[in-house]
Amino acid sequence: MTTTIEVGMLGLGTVGSGVVERLTRSAAKIEQTQGIRLHLAAVAVNHLNAPRTVQLPIGTRLTDSLTNVVCDRKIQLVIEVMGTVATAKKAIVAALNQGKAVVTANKDLIATAGPELAALAKKQGCDLFYEASVAGGIPILRTLTDSYVTDNVQAVSGIINGTANYMLSAMATGQSYEQALATAQAAGYAEADPTNYVAGIDAAYKLMILSRFAFGQELSLPQIAPTGITHLSASVCRLAAENGWQIKLLAQIQRHGSGLYCRVAPVAVPVDQPLSQINGVQNAVAVQSEAIGTSLYTGPGAGSRRRLIVF
Repeated sequence: MTTTIEVGMLGLGTVGSGVVERLTRSAAKIEQTQGIRLHLAAVAVNHLNAPRTVQLPIGTRLTDSLTNVVCDRKIQLVIEVMGTVATAKKAIVAALNQGKAVVTANKDLIATAGPELAALAKKQGCDLFYEASVAGGIPILRTLTDSYVTDNVQAVSGIINGTANYMLSAMATGQSYEQALATAQAAGYAEADPTNYVAGIDAAYKLMILSRFAFGQELSLPQIAPTGITHLSASVCRLAAENGWQIKLLAQIQRHGSGLYCRVAPVAVPVDQPLSQINGVQNAVAVQSEAIGTSLYTGPGAGSRRRLIVF
């Protein structure tokens, strides 16, 4: 017997369009394997008449009101892919208070208000899923929760911003910073305002979430004090590559005595190390633990398909 779940979505940009495409393409498989039919009932957007590349399923309602989605009694699951912090938090809180399950890819919000939202979800007896908030093409949060539950994680190091990695890969082949950024924006890998990506802030937010899962400790943005890639030039990246190094924007956290050492910064990685081979929009997270040793998890980290792990 198939159970129909009414879904509402907040946002229909690059990621939201990818979610619609994936839900449509995978509908038959989800129904066959899970016994669930996900019906996209409504999508909230800022501008109803804005041009869009994705076609909504027949019967999906387009609205410019978040309230029309989060307060619709028929909707059981809300997917938030609109970004922002304050507005998204308000919408998610409203959805949870009405007993709706929530899926979000909002790493800024989860980094700064994740425990608060998780506590509210628990209080209301709801599910809050945010696997897609960190390295959306890699189920790293679930892996840390399940596979490492009896292990002792010593360090986590990764390339967790696809935009910066794409730019650094391009700069290593001779493109200028400006050319690499323009190419990333044209390909849909960078926002019109890429500040959070190139300044390392995006990676720092994701590292804050990883710390919570890997070490059970909260970090703040000032503690990490990220350094981005804006000061790097193509000549520096190319010179490093010619001498057996690849410059990568690394997010790193490891045990140091009774505390943690953390940083987000460009690092010259030797070409014989696996992280140096992660190019373009790919993400990778290396986890070092007592029982397993070092394991590397890789997957796409930018573009419309990077945050589609929703359950």
